[in-house]
Amino acid sequence: SQAHQASETTLESRTRKGKERKMSLSSKLGLAEVPVKGKRVLMRVDFNVPFNKETGEISNDQRILAALPSIEYALKNGAKSVVLMSHLGRP
Repeated sequence: SQAHQASETTLESRTRKGKERKMSLSSKLGLAEVPVKGKRVLMRVDFNVPFNKETGEISNDQRILAALPSIEYALKNGAKSVVLMSHLGRP
């Protein structure tokens, strides 16, 4: 299954001292496991949504709606602020 494959996937990153290390995706904490009360939360969201090039109107807001529960969770659990980080189109 995809969930099993994701848990077996590792990412390479560099520590502050420049050394390489491997991180398992399954070792990451979920939002519910992170204390957010009184903190600023930086959240990467997928707002790469289709839009009408003539009017700029969003033609499908499914990705925006999918992010709302996480944003609301952080705010309801006392986050000082939630900063959303995304991009539109190809990087």
